[in-house]
Amino acid sequence: MDAAFVDAMVQQQEKGNRPYGKFTSQAYANMVEELNKKLTMNLTKSHLKNRLKTLKSTFSQWYDMFNGISLSGFGWNADTQLIEADEESKPDAVALKTKKVAHFEQMLVLFARDRASGENAETAKERNARLENQRVDDDEDDIQVVSPTPEQNSSAKKCKTKKRKLVDEVEKEVEPRPQPEPETFETKIMNVVGDVANAMREGNKILERAYHHELTGDEIYQELQPMGLEAHEIPGALKYLARNQADTRTLFTCPMNIRKDILKTIMGAGK
Repeated sequence: MDAAFVDAMVQQQEKGNRPYGKFTSQAYANMVEELNKKLTMNLTKSHLKNRLKTLKSTFSQWYDMFNGISLSGFGWNADTQLIEADEESKPDAVALKTKKVAHFEQMLVLFARDRASGENAETAKERNARLENQRVDDDEDDIQVVSPTPEQNSSAKKCKTKKRKLVDEVEKEVEPRPQPEPETFETKIMNVVGDVANAMREGNKILERAYHHELTGDEIYQELQPMGLEAHEIPGALKYLARNQADTRTLFTCPMNIRKDILKTIMGAGK
């Protein structure tokens, strides 16, 4: 499901249906129709929004680590092709050592810009315009500092000198610093992300054989929702699947249209 969902999001973004980093109602309608037809499921807009939050959260952890924001305590094992994490310094990220990250390149297209700059960050152009407006206001105030007496003239000159000195200091602080050549900092970061993503692709096969990812309660619930179960049936199914991860993996790799029957069969056999 994730592969089809990520592809659908990229397509809607390319069509211009994600202005300001938010998918439009029409984009969700298009994705619901496409995924239900392709996967034979009964997904809703709420299902997609919840899954989007999960995907974005997982991507953010990896992106921050690759960018060096939370790199301390992590390492890359070239022999096993797996991430190594210090359990004492990074207790919340230990699960990343065995967690498969798929569709990383597509999620870079979707989420990397917001993660790198922030959705509400002030651009350099906006900051310079604000400072220029402030300077114009200060200059107008200088012109109004006029007095007919020598004593007041002297005071006005001192005021203008101090104000001009302050403006000059502000301008020095906001002068753009020369970027390193030939690569910018952002380019270097993206190159590092690309290298690690390539290594992850090579290691995914080893990871799949060496580890069986145990689904969390939230992940199991997200998969049970579109199966057409009654509300009172979901808690029992979730409890059983959480305790029997082998059956869970078998169930969620079956076609959607037979999952409900398979679930009843394996739960009946487990009693």
